[in-house]
Amino acid sequence: MRKYWYWLGVFVFIFSFWIASPYCYAADWDYVCSSSDDTKYYLDTSSVEKNDAYLRFWRKGVHLEIKDGEKEFISYHEVHLANPLEVRVLHIISYDNRGNELRNFKRSGEWQNLRSSSIIYSIANAAMHYIN
Repeated sequence: MRKYWYWLGVFVFIFSFWIASPYCYAADWDYVCSSSDDTKYYLDTSSVEKNDAYLRFWRKGVHLEIKDGEKEFISYHEVHLANPLEVRVLHIISYDNRGNELRNFKRSGEWQNLRSSSIIYSIANAAMHYIN
């Protein structure tokens, strides 16, 4: 019976974390949240080479637009970047569905390891892969 309550508690913790922040996405390991699924996130990756690696965001359905230098915006659900273990997110600006700027996030540009950055992120990410 104790095992049942233990696993129920683990499930409730993960599920409540997921419900409490439904529009939070991992970006440079600081959470960028929106109040609406209409919000667009612009990541300026102009100084980062894109090839085989990727930065995966938590939830499906977020509208991501990547600006590569002066090229046009391209929509992605996975952001392809230079190194599978590291990503550099330099600048994030979030807009509402009318194009009004909600928040302006400037990053230090430090390189972050995608696989060992956050225990909570790892648990939540594993849960999201299991659910999806």
